[in-house]
Amino acid sequence: MKTFADYLKETGEYGVVQSIETPLFYVSGLPSVRPQEVVITENGSRGIVQVLLPDLVEVLMLEARNLTHQEKVARVSEPVSIEVSEQMLGRVVDPLGNPLDGLGSNTSKKVQLAIDVKAPGILQRSRVVESLETGVIIVDMMVQVGKGQKELVAGDQKTGKTVFLLQTMTRQAQLGIVCIYVCIGKKKSDLKHVQSELNKSGALKNTVIVAATASDPVSFVYIAPFAGFTIAEFFRDRGQNVCIILDDMTTHAKYYREIALVAKKTPGRGSYPGDVFHHQARLLERTGNIKLKNGKTASITAFPVAETQEGDLTGYIQTNLMAMTDGHLFFDVEEFKRGRRPAISHNLSVTRVGNQTQSVVEKDLRRMITFRLNNYYRFRETSSFGVEIPVQYSTEINFGLKIEALLDQTSHQIIPKPLQHLLLGLLFANFWNEKELNQLLSDKQKIIDAYFSGKLKNLVLEITKANNFEYLATLLSKNVSFLNNITGGSLQQKTTA
Repeated sequence: MKTFADYLKETGEYGVVQSIETPLFYVSGLPSVRPQEVVITENGSRGIVQVLLPDLVEVLMLEARNLTHQEKVARVSEPVSIEVSEQMLGRVVDPLGNPLDGLGSNTSKKVQLAIDVKAPGILQRSRVVESLETGVIIVDMMVQVGKGQKELVAGDQKTGKTVFLLQTMTRQAQLGIVCIYVCIGKKKSDLKHVQSELNKSGALKNTVIVAATASDPVSFVYIAPFAGFTIAEFFRDRGQNVCIILDDMTTHAKYYREIALVAKKTPGRGSYPGDVFHHQARLLERTGNIKLKNGKTASITAFPVAETQEGDLTGYIQTNLMAMTDGHLFFDVEEFKRGRRPAISHNLSVTRVGNQTQSVVEKDLRRMITFRLNNYYRFRETSSFGVEIPVQYSTEINFGLKIEALLDQTSHQIIPKPLQHLLLGLLFANFWNEKELNQLLSDKQKIIDAYFSGKLKNLVLEITKANNFEYLATLLSKNVSFLNNITGGSLQQKTTA
């Protein structure tokens, strides 16, 4: 590895540290230096050039080594970059690519890539046409995400955001999709929890974790999502679809605010600098369904996370992120208190791209779920006044409870799309109309167990061919005897809802 003396010999110019205001320091000299270029000091500390001032160069510290005034600084003549290789899968690395999991260094052939690059232009982009399967029914059926989409995940602390993201990464890894999890300013215990859960589910072997915890330098937390996207682009350019999780972008904004305030940038709303939107938007624009040189397409799908306070979606950073993404999943604390898992409010969640990727049968199911749930919410509110309600209201409320029961999932439960179609198809084809909620829950678990034991293989193959709900309902009617063998004879189709 080159030293300060080597770089000084190459460039023939050096600067001198004039002032230090952690995490920044200011250097005089270096007449040829450029923004985003890496510089190195005599003691081996590295930094990223942020701003070229009239007489000084503003540098962001990359390492927390002891700097001294009048210390010499040399140019590296390269932008900040990360070494990337396919052997990074299953590893935990810092934003510069150094391993953090104690498994030793990566000895495979590596590629050096700049972490801050321009997003693909419009001519390089292709229409989002393929859905991204999360394994979570309420998302896959009602707030579908497409491959290449930017879908914000917003909600209060402890409302199940991380659980959903782990479920999504697990399902994506099962489908052979590369996952990148970027830990942005989280506690080390949170990072270890994510790593442990991914390891248990088997998803870690297809995942790269880029970690910048709260104990790391401010600069590491700031550049972590940029490094994560660079790794994602490495795999995308090799023809692989990628799913990247940015956990979380509100913390990223806070760390950038800290840097900006030290740099004496003019503070705006919430003391954030005026360019915070630009910094995060240019990062998220690196997602998309991109045309490759071989004529094929590959995608990067992003799930940036935003933490809300008391369910308030109108915060500055939250609304910024909503403006720069293609929709959002809102984890509602009130739904969480009701015991809903996941606690996603489908009424307050949006997908601007994903619906165009749904099949006809999925659109049919979504339309029916939305209609019946809206009736359920309306009639439930009426019944809360304690008045006597008509039979129709009672029927709709019971049906709404059954929909919610099917949409609920435990934290370790992954439900593939064919199984989602089967469960919802049975409900809307009126097989559970006369059954109590407890019976439905029992049948649901039996069907899930049968699916994963391979007993439904032939039926699932037929379900994947269903091109509309009528076809699906007819298929289920023909197989009712087979399904009754699994559920214990509890399924019986009724002609009316």
